[in-house]
Amino acid sequence: MGRAKLPASLQKGNTWSKEQLQQLDALEQEMRGKDDVVDEVPKHLDDFAKVYYGYLIDNLKESKIPISNLDKPMIEMTADCLSKIYQCQVAIKEQGLVVRKVDRGGNESLAPNPHIKIQHDYQAKFIQASSTLGLTPSARSTLASMQMDNREEEQDEVMQLIKSLKN
Repeated sequence: MGRAKLPASLQKGNTWSKEQLQQLDALEQEMRGKDDVVDEVPKHLDDFAKVYYGYLIDNLKESKIPISNLDKPMIEMTADCLSKIYQCQVAIKEQGLVVRKVDRGGNESLAPNPHIKIQHDYQAKFIQASSTLGLTPSARSTLASMQMDNREEEQDEVMQLIKSLKN
């Protein structure tokens, strides 16, 4: 899988002119769409997922990561993953790491708790979704360093002079 494309606001002007980046940023803003229903907690989520959904929305807004209605399914999926991980943790705590299993012949044996595999599967889904939404420390660090580089470049008088000479 290739690298994710950066938003125009985070790209440097090496391959794009300032005007092209501004046009790209405007198009991205248009494509982002509305954000009028992103705050509505989906009714189909279980109670734990609803709490996680609200938590994610609040924290995404607080961190100034732009979200829109188009992001809602990804946020729902992330909240659902967190809910399932929590439910598996509760089941593992109650039942233990191994459970008794009875075969067709009535013989008892110990087997790994099936919640462990379910939890592992949802953790993998969560990691992928959280990276997409910018929830991981490395994703936020990348975004922050790019924003800082862009700010420094905008404030650098020599870079401004070079850019004006290019245009």
